[in-house]
Amino acid sequence: MGDLTRSQLISAVRRFFANRSDLTDGEIITWLNQSQITLARKATWEELDQTEDKLIPVTASKANDKIITLSKTYRDFYSVRLITAAGDSKRLTRLTKHQFDSKFPEPEFHARNDPSFYTYFGNKLEVFPISAEAHTLRVRGMAWATSFTNDVVSDLCQLAEL
Repeated sequence: MGDLTRSQLISAVRRFFANRSDLTDGEIITWLNQSQITLARKATWEELDQTEDKLIPVTASKANDKIITLSKTYRDFYSVRLITAAGDSKRLTRLTKHQFDSKFPEPEFHARNDPSFYTYFGNKLEVFPISAEAHTLRVRGMAWATSFTNDVVSDLCQLAEL
């Protein structure tokens, strides 16, 4: 059942419950999404590993430039690297939100430079110092599985092979 789409999974769940008419598609989708979250929490699934390159913005607003919005929400980060236009890279040091806020209470009041530290919340990274140039951040981590909001195949599609 690892390669089934949302519609096929809904049909399979409905059959399992003897085609009960009181089960809505919305309830079944909620169960499917909760099941994906439960599975993702149980182990480190390589199917959820992601690499994302994000350009660091450099504008007149340091307050806006310190936050980088990622396209996915990550369960865990393996590494965050700063990659310069010349191709040089360095790994940023991860801090908890509390460590970051304690160490750098007002990052926008410091001079711009290449970032060395980051913290994360939701699908956002906050870096310090705030970048002086438009470098790339390469994020490697384990993202949460995509929710069944449309007719897609689960990110955990290879689980049937285990």
